[in-house]
Amino acid sequence: MSEAGQRALARTGTARALHLLDRVHAWRARRSPAAVGTPQALAWMVAIATLFVLMSNPLVLLPNFFAALDRAIDVTWVICLVTLPWLRLPLVSIPVGLFMAFAGLTTLWSISEVETRGSTQMYVHIALIALLAAANTRTAVLCHGVTLGGVAVVVLSYWAQLTGRMPPTEDGFLAGIGTNRNILAYTLVLALCFALAAVPRSTWGRVLWGLSLATILLGIYLAGSGTATAAAPALILVALALRLSRRQIGSSTLPRLSRRGWTAVWSVLLLASATLSVRPDLLGRLLGRDSTTLSGRVPFWRATLEELDDRVLQGYGWGTVWPHPWQPAWPNNVFDRIYFNAGYQLTHGHNSLIDLAPQVGLIGILAYLTIMAGGLRATLLVFRSPQPGPDDEVTARLAVLAVLGLVLCGITEPLSTIPLGWFCLVMVAGVAARTAREVRAARREGELAST
Repeated sequence: MSEAGQRALARTGTARALHLLDRVHAWRARRSPAAVGTPQALAWMVAIATLFVLMSNPLVLLPNFFAALDRAIDVTWVICLVTLPWLRLPLVSIPVGLFMAFAGLTTLWSISEVETRGSTQMYVHIALIALLAAANTRTAVLCHGVTLGGVAVVVLSYWAQLTGRMPPTEDGFLAGIGTNRNILAYTLVLALCFALAAVPRSTWGRVLWGLSLATILLGIYLAGSGTATAAAPALILVALALRLSRRQIGSSTLPRLSRRGWTAVWSVLLLASATLSVRPDLLGRLLGRDSTTLSGRVPFWRATLEELDDRVLQGYGWGTVWPHPWQPAWPNNVFDRIYFNAGYQLTHGHNSLIDLAPQVGLIGILAYLTIMAGGLRATLLVFRSPQPGPDDEVTARLAVLAVLGLVLCGITEPLSTIPLGWFCLVMVAGVAARTAREVRAARREGELAST
């Protein structure tokens, strides 16, 4: 074929690809995310609640997380078929895509290529399920679904204890369907973030929401986790501050916290942070925990960081170091050296960033933090918008609360790699990206109208 013919063929192929992309966008634009009060919203709420339970790795109900993920994929297929006339294709969040792309890229230097490919595939599946849920529901519906999932976790955990499937811990705390009270605690803290972000408007809706919130808080109390006990009131206070800080929305007016009030709030937070930095033992005394070494985690973190050596930037490969309960890595020298230097063995890094460090290094950590930053950026866009919509407000609150919850629980648990933590973060990233696009589009329309 001549050079001119090749150029013509390339132009024709490009034109066809662009035309197909335009048709996909038009097809997607004709379908709106499920809003509160619609039948498809109710179906998605039940599906999201079920997915939340499965992503929490309910070992009391299923033998391992791979079985739970298979069930989650089945649930996703079912909800897609049920809501097929309204189904929206998910758009990949750029920060999520970058993180997973780098995780897959670590195959090139991984200490176990097979494990890195398998781990990447697993987290991509979780991300696609989360993005699909975010694309097909308004943020309030998403929040209600996760709230329902949190209630289901509490009920199932209590049922497991009553039936003897999972007896209470030696000190009398509720172990939960994840067979560990700390797992139950951070699971319910994540559910609390979503519950606090969206308060129903109807009377009966608020009654059910209040009962659900009380159930989740009761589950956190029964779990007896020090981190969750500290995180829950902090999240509630931040949620109240967010609701009091907004101006008029539509036809309703919300009270706005004065500058003096904000000064008082930040002063208290800074004073508390400074006090705990100087005297971390005070938190331990308050909660009955060892906060100086965070129940022995600090020496293990130090040993992990010392093991990075020349892999500080890129790590040893995604999914290749830790014997995670949800996807245990094969025996390897990296973990053996961490265990030897620390003097004791843990199944993971017990911190979101420490868990990432030996797997994807500093580059992967920065990519992960970019996902959180994307959610907070959407919050800033909403708060600066002259007329944000009610669902925009819910997204803004959810982004702040979810990031805060992931950070607080991520101090002592690897929420960055725990399937449920990754699932919740990607859902937040999905709705945040959509809200950012909608806010920018509304702003452009307003500027064109004014000109």
